Amino acid sequence: MAFLSHELLAMIFEEHADDLSTLHSCMLVNRNWCVVALQYLWAKPFTLLLSSGRRTIDGPSKNLMITFIRCFTDTDINSLMEARLCKRYSKRFPFDYSLYLKEIRFKEIEILTRQCTGYNSFHLYYMRVGITRLAMKYCPNLNTLSLRTENSAYIDQSRFLLSINNLSRVQNLSWYLDLDDNIFSALSRAARNLKSISVKCRRSCYFKLGSRNHGLQKLVRSQRQLKTFTLKHVTVSMRSVFELLESQSNSLESLVLSDIDIDPDDSNIEPIRFHHLTRIYIKNCRILKTGLNPIFEADLPELQQLKFENNYWKHKSDWIPLQDLCLIQNKIVYSGNSSDIIQNLKVHL
Repeated sequence: MAFLSHELLAMIFEEHADDLSTLHSCMLVNRNWCVVALQYLWAKPFTLLLSSGRRTIDGPSKNLMITFIRCFTDTDINSLMEARLCKRYSKRFPFDYSLYLKEIRFKEIEILTRQCTGYNSFHLYYMRVGITRLAMKYCPNLNTLSLRTENSAYIDQSRFLLSINNLSRVQNLSWYLDLDDNIFSALSRAARNLKSISVKCRRSCYFKLGSRNHGLQKLVRSQRQLKTFTLKHVTVSMRSVFELLESQSNSLESLVLSDIDIDPDDSNIEPIRFHHLTRIYIKNCRILKTGLNPIFEADLPELQQLKFENNYWKHKSDWIPLQDLCLIQNKIVYSGNSSDIIQNLKVHL
């Protein structure tokens, strides 16, 4: 067989990065192929197994969990005990899988661990939390960290606090817990290179700048080049959202608000200029009268799309179908240049 360099193999495997079966077969060709294929196989092992389409994944799920724990041969035994998974051997693996891991999603681990028979719900809970903590604490190349859960399941988020150490490579963060100041303060020290932040509150709360949620403000302000921000399940004013993101006005490109109450805010504050914000998406929100006024008052020179979907307008008279606006199955989408959008909305709202 002709020798292929690591660079050429990487180009080939990149095309099959989401194909578990192909990557596994490539591992068996020779050591050269194995070294490269492992980097893709272990970049997101839980995602690949879940999307593999296998009818039964009980055995593979158990093997994956155990192998994942085994690769941390030098970690604190307390971390392993919390996961309720025992290493069968103490020998080192020929490859350090922890260096390859780039994506970890708590929701996927929830689904996979449910397939593992022989564990009660208590053990499964600690298994999920333990695996996530190991990834957060010991995987230096972690790029995507999602702590979303299924069906609003309860997680004692204080268990993650000690694992938030160095997340310098993390660029995508999704959080579905409480707005805990301690957690967000720890994240602001550990993760400084986030491109995307998604915050979904487990319990309905009122968000106001300068109040109890100062930890989230600290996290946002600590970032260097935030591109996308998503906020879900809170009551908030658009003014507070813009003020929260003001420190990222030179980098922010997309803003998503979903399942929130948008309160009016008549505060007279100098308009905030977002130099690169091109898209605002508002979905499943309850919009009170004048709740969107801060959008019209903000300085948005690059705004290209303002999208509304399945919202409830408290005052029907506030919403008049706009010219050039497409209405399809309760889905409202309006796109255009910045001046057209703002001018039309000022007239009709």
